[in-house]
Amino acid sequence: MCFTIHSKHSKEKIAKKDITCYKILNNFNLHSPYQYFKYSLGKLESTKIRKITNCSNIKDYDIISNGFHSFSNYKKSLKESRTFSINTSSFINTSSFTKPFRCIIPKGSTYYYNPKHEEYVSNKIIVIEELN
Repeated sequence: MCFTIHSKHSKEKIAKKDITCYKILNNFNLHSPYQYFKYSLGKLESTKIRKITNCSNIKDYDIISNGFHSFSNYKKSLKESRTFSINTSSFINTSSFTKPFRCIIPKGSTYYYNPKHEEYVSNKIIVIEELN
């Protein structure tokens, strides 16, 4: 999963307060469906954000391939979760279905935001709880 950097929001930001966000995870083992990263409830996860300039796949755009991807909107995360589960259910077992989880991008984290896609990518995240 790649994050497209929005032209009007191209600078990395620092969270001035905790930011509530929503992440799609496998609801049985808390793995992310794209990178298969294993999360734990309540644990601060950290990584480096990796920005790729002038990506050959997306002309004239910069993307981020490494970082914690999440959504700013619960309804969007729910829709994406259902879409992912439907699209993958024919070739994986049912334990791989995904659900949205409420998360926090902690104060002081670095992040990017794309308002068009209602997505964040950040260097830190805490998974708080599974949502319906």
